[in-house]
Amino acid sequence: MTRPFVTLLLLLGLADMLGSRHDSDLRPLGMDRMPSELRPVLTAINGLFSRTHTARGREKSFTAFARMNSRRR
Repeated sequence: MTRPFVTLLLLLGLADMLGSRHDSDLRPLGMDRMPSELRPVLTAINGLFSRTHTARGREKSFTAFARMNSRRR
């Protein structure tokens, strides 16, 4: 079990890292140095990144398809 102060410092570092990321950076967060108490949060964030990446891909495909079909008319 990690001491609360250490966990707080890790959370602050995580918040800083997330805040400085580019909006298109959907790489999963590393869990190497994070305490086990934070792993469910990191797993949820990584899941959100994955779903967002998938949704962006679908949106790009839909937009390309719509653009192609609008040129045919």
